[in-house]
Amino acid sequence: MFYQGNHTSGWCCEGGGHDYDGSGNYTPSYGRSDGQPGWCWCYRCQCMWYSGRRSSGYCAAGDEHSSEGSGDYRLRYGRRRSDEQDGWRCCNKCYVLCYSGQGYGSCAAGGHHDFYRSRNYCMAYTGNECY
Repeated sequence: MFYQGNHTSGWCCEGGGHDYDGSGNYTPSYGRSDGQPGWCWCYRCQCMWYSGRRSSGYCAAGDEHSSEGSGDYRLRYGRRRSDEQDGWRCCNKCYVLCYSGQGYGSCAAGGHHDFYRSRNYCMAYTGNECY
């Protein structure tokens, strides 16, 4: 998941910027008390990543993710509500939030994303679903 509201679409580990063609508009919780805390936006790659681990993961723009300028986002997990899409997972290698409904995708840490033991996160959305 990446933020596309800036002057850049970030940096994809496959090269160039992220591609949001066909994607819906997803809205993580911000400033609310429900959901898992510790989710941040990385200004380097524009991705949402989990900051609740010992390191800051691997950023596709190089080095580690940064929480500089990010708010404290919270993600719900478990059973989805009617306005949400489930199937979002946290990669154990790069710590980025990824949609798991279309395979594993390329990981900035090398190879494919690893969703082993990740929770099933739910994201509110409008527009197209990524199925």
